[in-house]
Amino acid sequence: MNKRTKCYLVTMPIGDDLNDISIKALSILKKVNFIFCESLDFHRRLNENFGIDFSNKKIIPLENGGDGIRKLKLIKFLIKKQEDFVFISDSGIPCFLDPGSGILNFILEHFYNEIKFFPVGVSSALDVALILVSKFCDHGFVFDSKFNKIRFDKKQYFAQKNNLPFILFVDYEDLNALLRLLKKTNFNNKILLLANLAKKEKKQRTEPVYKLFLGDLLKIKNDIRFLTPNDDIIIVLLPSLCSE
Repeated sequence: MNKRTKCYLVTMPIGDDLNDISIKALSILKKVNFIFCESLDFHRRLNENFGIDFSNKKIIPLENGGDGIRKLKLIKFLIKKQEDFVFISDSGIPCFLDPGSGILNFILEHFYNEIKFFPVGVSSALDVALILVSKFCDHGFVFDSKFNKIRFDKKQYFAQKNNLPFILFVDYEDLNALLRLLKKTNFNNKILLLANLAKKEKKQRTEPVYKLFLGDLLKIKNDIRFLTPNDDIIIVLLPSLCSE
């Protein structure tokens, strides 16, 4: 099996207190050589506070536009060469309504199957889902913590009426029932399925590892055969504006 490029989404402390940054985040920033950042100020602060040497790293600022042609070409190059890279924000979760969201959407559209995402300092799978669909969350989103048919019908109707993404946790045993319901209601938009694979890793892991499946109803129905009952699963029903 070919090695997939790792994309680290490194969360920074909100505010000026860098003491809240995680040890894991510092370790990632030390070892990865390509770093996409919201602004160039971050690595000066990290160097002053933690002695991280950025002199031999490629730092790509996103403050002048997250989806410039040169940046997208660099992403293609990194994926082709299987070079790992980092997204980092000035504060908070990277790529969620910040300049990095343009590149992340480009990756999801063209290379999602060649990337393994490693959120660092992100508290839950819901945070990861929000990062990945941030482009479509400007006006909000609909959420449900567990698939329930009656509740689902009402929330899905509201989401479609208002052209909002619908994010929900789904137990493995409920996946087929959900997909049958979507087929019955003629759901034609794209679906993002996010599975936390950490539980089936043979060796003990301290961070989650996510696998993405993106496509229409037929493709997702085919992809779920790769999942196991141990996987934590989030489904995102995307709005019609991103189904072209």
